Amino acid sequence: MGKATMRFGEVVLRTSQYGAMKSWYSQVLDTKPMFESERKEAAPPGGMKQMCTIRPYSEFPFTETLVILDLAELRQNDQTASGMDHFQMQFASIDDLFDRYEALAAQGIVPSRSANHGPSTSFYYRDPDGNRVELSVKNYATEAETLAFMQTEAFRRNPAGIDVDPAEYLGRYRGGVPLEELRRIPEPV
Repeated sequence: MGKATMRFGEVVLRTSQYGAMKSWYSQVLDTKPMFESERKEAAPPGGMKQMCTIRPYSEFPFTETLVILDLAELRQNDQTASGMDHFQMQFASIDDLFDRYEALAAQGIVPSRSANHGPSTSFYYRDPDGNRVELSVKNYATEAETLAFMQTEAFRRNPAGIDVDPAEYLGRYRGGVPLEELRRIPEPV
């Protein structure tokens, strides 16, 4: 038997800020919830008041879904405790990433960190609960090129890459700087 195909299917978030989270993710993922349950105001402590599912992508039977659960009496996330660091959404091209950055910035949603990692460029955002969401694009056209860069000494020494100013980075690209130059990471001294 061959190896079964398996892909990530959903991310489920618990929140006490349901409306803010639903609105934020609808803006960031550029889609409305595909399902929203009826609201139950009389939920017991820890019980679910409401939920929605947002599906930014589907290639059935593989679907990517974000589920937001409105639970009664939750505390805010403790960023000093163990748990999920972030989840990533990928774009097909750097133009798509930059277009999304501009659309979100126009709505007042800006990255908390932006980085050229070498194999990819990523903009990191914080949702209303403080969870990190990475919007990312591969910097190379093929997987072989991406994996080759990941084998370099420069990447081994600095897999986090370099921080970039997203507006300046986008401006350089739209001003004619080719992606090959934009993705270049200076050698550490």
